[in-house]
Amino acid sequence: MQIVGRDPKNVAIAEDLVRRIAAAPGALDVRLQQVPRYPELRVDVDRRLAAQLGLTEADVARSMLVSLSGTAQSAPNFWWTRRPASHYRVTVQTPQYRIDSLPALSSTPIAAPDPSQPRPQLLANLASVERTVAPGVISHYNVQPVLDVLAGTDRADLWSVVSGVERIVEEIRPTLPRGTFIAIRGQAETMRSSFSALAGGMCSRSSSSTCSWPSTSSRGSIR
Repeated sequence: MQIVGRDPKNVAIAEDLVRRIAAAPGALDVRLQQVPRYPELRVDVDRRLAAQLGLTEADVARSMLVSLSGTAQSAPNFWWTRRPASHYRVTVQTPQYRIDSLPALSSTPIAAPDPSQPRPQLLANLASVERTVAPGVISHYNVQPVLDVLAGTDRADLWSVVSGVERIVEEIRPTLPRGTFIAIRGQAETMRSSFSALAGGMCSRSSSSTCSWPSTSSRGSIR
């Protein structure tokens, strides 16, 4: 199922759904697909101080990209040989074992692309580095950000598990923030559409005057 919307409270709603669905009979491997709190390092550049030293925020980003990812990202170079005719990628990068702490990262030299600019400065002279968390992956359905709660079934049929999940969702729906809604997708959505089409085909071919089939809306459509 998907929690669709931009409200920051959606992460807590998704985690609450995971806890409730995990306790439902027949639900297995219930999890939140996205990682909402992925550890990262935030570099906050003092633009005024960098300008006084003749550097820009782009210079800081470029120097850190070269140091951490290598020159293959910004200035690819190749060594070509005649015999045999082949080429090799030449990359300059800071060894990973040398960047094993925040002080080591803060010692990254920051240089301007123009050699006439002032001499390189250390990152610690221009910016502060702090540990923080951020979403590891941001998923979208159409243009709306979504959080995916995935679940499987164990020793139970799909219909009974989906019915239990829909009851849990109906309990949460009144508390959803404005602009947020929940949609059940995946195999549950395919099952409903298949059964509805099957029921429609049976009714159209039936010669009886009445034809009934369990309505999906009666089980709580959450579109």
